[in-house]
Amino acid sequence: MRHTENTDLLALGRITGATVLFETDTGDGYMLRRAFVTDTVELSSGNGGVRLNWSGYGVERI
Repeated sequence: MRHTENTDLLALGRITGATVLFETDTGDGYMLRRAFVTDTVELSSGNGGVRLNWSGYGVERI
């Protein structure tokens, strides 16, 4: 995810019970249900991104 001046890193680290939609580099889409962040949120050096590690209770291809 992109880091901007409005990005709250602390709030991102507290996410629980979320629905996460993501697209892979090949264009496949997935939905992670009841997702939560598992590790400390990290800024990615050099690309202006935020690294989030997720877990959840189910994933399906969309």
